[in-house]
Amino acid sequence: MRVNRFDTPGFREAVERQSAIRDNAFLDAELPVNICGITIRHMIARDYLILDALGSPFIVGGRFPADFDAVEFLWHLQVRQPFSQLWFSYRCGKKFVGKPVFEQIMDYVKDTFQDAPGGGRGGAVADVGFLAAMVDTLASEYGWDESKVAGPPGVAIPLRRLFQYMKRIRLRTDPNAISFNPSDAIISRELRLKRERKKLLALLSKRAQQ
Repeated sequence: MRVNRFDTPGFREAVERQSAIRDNAFLDAELPVNICGITIRHMIARDYLILDALGSPFIVGGRFPADFDAVEFLWHLQVRQPFSQLWFSYRCGKKFVGKPVFEQIMDYVKDTFQDAPGGGRGGAVADVGFLAAMVDTLASEYGWDESKVAGPPGVAIPLRRLFQYMKRIRLRTDPNAISFNPSDAIISRELRLKRERKKLLALLSKRAQQ
């Protein structure tokens, strides 16, 4: 069953959005992200590890975010940090109440990880940490030093760019690698709907003949 991709509702827009996210990753200084009036940078690997260690539900899931989770997330990623987190929460916390800001943060996280590699095959246990594996792959392939991948803000490359490099390396070196784009989900949904409609029509036709 074939589907004309660009005739599928929403597909063209999804392709344009995922392409813009990839291109804008190279303009992180010129096009930072603004959430509720707070300017935040594109996430680097160290940011991810810190938020993961803090159990941020925006990163690890497991529970619905609370207002303080939004404050914590935005404080760690804001471009300028002139205040302590406590003062930041007192001064800005009222802006972060409710569902809209949670959705903006989740969209930010989703955009950051759109090109992230999937899990290992066969449920194998990783032999090194996430960041060590990334440093090893990129250093081996491009000759980069550790600071480009694991350095502080302003030195390390944003994850949105690193994941694209990792994807290209995987596709070039592994002939069996599978590439997935967010827009593929629209095509999968359209195929599923067509199969369901086909089954329904067959069922209705069968009943009509009885």
